[in-house]
Amino acid sequence: MCGLTIRQQSFLGVVMKRKFIGSTIALILGIFLFVASIGQLAIGNSTVDPLTGEVMILGSLAYRSLKKRKLGIVKSTYYRQVFEILALILILALVILQSDFKMRLTNDPLPNFVIPVWAFVAYGIFFFRKHRNASQDKANDPK
Repeated sequence: MCGLTIRQQSFLGVVMKRKFIGSTIALILGIFLFVASIGQLAIGNSTVDPLTGEVMILGSLAYRSLKKRKLGIVKSTYYRQVFEILALILILALVILQSDFKMRLTNDPLPNFVIPVWAFVAYGIFFFRKHRNASQDKANDPK
């Protein structure tokens, strides 16, 4: 893992478990919502919009990728950055390019406004915040 000692790698494992609980919950909830909505559509019931799960999955994956890059857990590669940008663009496209978008926005604002805004705000906050690498924190630890 990027030339770290075993102790540093185990420290990073603990940090990863604590630091990614929110995006993990969002990812799992998004998967459940997407599968549930597909199941509802298959039987002719459409109480849950598939858009909700899709946006939560894409938003949590983009956020998680950014967080791993900013914390220095993974290398910041061109492909990783392109994935993040494409995920955010796809969220916008999925929401804005719906037929009768204005009516959906007023009738069901959670999947059409609240969740996409939440994904962009979470990504933006972490993008603009200054972070120290977790490996640097452990390497500078005097213990």
